[in-house]
Amino acid sequence: MVGATPVTDEDVTAARRRMQGLLDELRDCRDAAGQAQDSEKKQELRDRVVDATSAVLGCRASLPLSVARSILSDNQARRLRDHALCVGDKCNAKGSSTISSLEAHRNRAAKVFTLLQSNATRDQLSQAASTVATHYAACMEWWQKKARRCEMMRSVCAATANLPGATAEMRQVEQAALRLRAGWALNTKFMHLQSRIALARVTIEPQASTFEARAREILIGENEQVRLLGTFMGDVFPAFLSTGDAVLRSNGRPLDAHHCAVLEGVMGRLSDFATALQHIRTKLDDHQAGADLPLEHLGQIVDDARIIAHEVMHFLALQPNAPAIIKPPAGAGASAARQPEPRIVATVNDSVPEAKILVRSDPGTKKLVSANEAHASWAADLEMWQAPVPGEALKKLVTRAEKLLQFDLPGPEARQMKPEDAENAVGTVVELLQTQVTEMQACLAALNDPRRRVLLTPAQMQDAHDKTVRLNVMLSEPQRLAKALGNGKAAISIDCMKTTPFPRRSSLNTWRRPRS
Repeated sequence: MVGATPVTDEDVTAARRRMQGLLDELRDCRDAAGQAQDSEKKQELRDRVVDATSAVLGCRASLPLSVARSILSDNQARRLRDHALCVGDKCNAKGSSTISSLEAHRNRAAKVFTLLQSNATRDQLSQAASTVATHYAACMEWWQKKARRCEMMRSVCAATANLPGATAEMRQVEQAALRLRAGWALNTKFMHLQSRIALARVTIEPQASTFEARAREILIGENEQVRLLGTFMGDVFPAFLSTGDAVLRSNGRPLDAHHCAVLEGVMGRLSDFATALQHIRTKLDDHQAGADLPLEHLGQIVDDARIIAHEVMHFLALQPNAPAIIKPPAGAGASAARQPEPRIVATVNDSVPEAKILVRSDPGTKKLVSANEAHASWAADLEMWQAPVPGEALKKLVTRAEKLLQFDLPGPEARQMKPEDAENAVGTVVELLQTQVTEMQACLAALNDPRRRVLLTPAQMQDAHDKTVRLNVMLSEPQRLAKALGNGKAAISIDCMKTTPFPRRSSLNTWRRPRS
């Protein structure tokens, strides 16, 4: 058996020389940071301290144990780590006011731009969009700097998490610190990706009407937004945020099975998202349709999404084995078909945390919500129909009725179902159909309510009558589809596993026909 290569005196001398150079650089950075008076310069030098410490501890971890300890003891390494974490935390605390200010300026600029869109010329819109983009870019750059800092803080913990001679208690504390810092690194990378996507949208979407037909067809969806980016913001990003308190504010405690399941789903969605977005870029290149388009961010979004998917995988590898996932409480399934508003779950502490339900959004992404939140979105629609409404609010009911008449299942951004998602996809469709039936019935009752009808003008009365007739005709369709899908769930699941993207109504009509 071939043994390890022996360490020569020359190797030790070279290692000492390399480590001494890194330690000298670290000392210079610490001295400069302590003497700096300008706030921005101090922040920059503090970041250099964290970077230099990461370089020192990374170099030490790469050396044979005996050589590493002869240059820098374990306790010295831990002290360097603790100092770097302290410096990094100061940078993060100082920077929180900066990002708040940047985001406030960005939001104000975005509101002004929205107001301009209704009556500005194309040149004015182009100039305004460029101004707004600078605010979005400033936020993105801030998150990029913080993501790098948090990654360096994670690395100093990783370099000292398994030092020989540590007691069991020390190892437990250091592993928790590593999970916490890895969680923050993952979070800031996600925020950086989110800010890059927001910048891409504000750069591309205002110019969509000027694109040639083929480029517009490839890049822009039916909702006038860049394909896939809205789905990420509305589905994947909220799912990640739902794990926020457990990942960031639980002192590095291991995640439970529910949180691990959500992050595993996020990892898969990130990979799907990156692959699909790369496909769009390839189509634009193949058709030479994107030569003059502002697409510089799309390629970076693809790369970032893939990198973060790997980061999620490594973060999950830090978690001890979790118990089997508990099924959601009875009655939560119908609400799971609706996509709740994104929020960060309640603080996780040593006491029993608030009970959460593991649900899926319409595209199938897992996330954690409270029982009340899971029911809130669906209940809000019904409440609109059940409450007596005078005057202006009546127009909202008629508008909602029009949307119900346009009902179709999600399809503009269809993706292939994975085997583990197939059954859920069919179940989600059935629940969505049942939800639409319930709301259509409530809508009909509201439109036929005499208290509302007396408030309508003759023209509105005729419009309401037409919508009532059309809703009555349409109501039987989702009822039949829901029943047919429920009966043929097994066969449909197999179809989903093979080739079928997330179901559209045309697919459902095909599935409803008996097989020959």
